[in-house]
Amino acid sequence: MMLYKLYQDLPYKIVNLTVSHKNRFVTNWDESELLEPKRLADMVHVFLLEKPGTRAFVRPAGTENKLRVYVEGKTDADVTIVMNNIVDEIKLRFKDHGADQQALCFGY
Repeated sequence: MMLYKLYQDLPYKIVNLTVSHKNRFVTNWDESELLEPKRLADMVHVFLLEKPGTRAFVRPAGTENKLRVYVEGKTDADVTIVMNNIVDEIKLRFKDHGADQQALCFGY
């Protein structure tokens, strides 16, 4: 079996959100899971459960006061819904962290 036949590009979006204090957002050691704030981490899990086949990463940027939000899934529609839900949750619940959004890239 050829391994390249197992790989399939999925639709994805990446968004940068400017925040006031990126250090309030904590991930696990490999940045694959948001740990703090716990409420946001829990909401990301809920959004992913609502759209099976999607996955998302929310992590602070290395040098800028920004959050990087990455979502991929089976369809563009699912990716857009999950991304919008995560971004809206950050803007609604974490206003003191900032709320400016910059789309970095969209594709599949």
